[in-house]
Amino acid sequence: MPSKIYVDNSNYYLCGLDQAKESGNPHLVGSDYKALYDMLTFGEAPRCARIYSARRPGGNEFDHERARQAGFEVVLAERVMGREKGVDASLAIALLSDSYELHQPGDLVILVAGDLDYVPAVQNLRKRGIEVYVAFWSSGLAIKLAKVATKVVCLDGHLRTLMRPARRRVAPAAAAEHRQEFPIA
Repeated sequence: MPSKIYVDNSNYYLCGLDQAKESGNPHLVGSDYKALYDMLTFGEAPRCARIYSARRPGGNEFDHERARQAGFEVVLAERVMGREKGVDASLAIALLSDSYELHQPGDLVILVAGDLDYVPAVQNLRKRGIEVYVAFWSSGLAIKLAKVATKVVCLDGHLRTLMRPARRRVAPAAAAEHRQEFPIA
């Protein structure tokens, strides 16, 4: 069953951090995009797999590159006066327009988000007979979004797979010494 995957990255990431803290795992601080992609694709190439995110000054290009390497197309929104603007709207518009342009009978839409903002788009897809699974953390899932989805997949049990621990920072001198001891061929 081919799928179309849409991820609201900041919603997913921030609620994942909250879920990690609530479950006694505050050391889990980053997203493992490859694990998320593998979980959502069921081993089958999706019609599209997109992560919607906002640019951060000085910031999240590394996360965006890791998401690309995992197989996601990264769609960026600009920040306005330091605030994320346009991610939810861009994702909702893509959900609807792709349903007309890419959808084939039997396709499944997977939304990784928990915001109420997505309820109208999901309702529209469901009225047209399109199955929409919402995969999200229990702590950030709006009840109304859960009610309009075909199915809800709770990510809580996959926390240790989907979130990664902080990387240890190695001082430049120590990193150079390590490279000399273990040269890369």
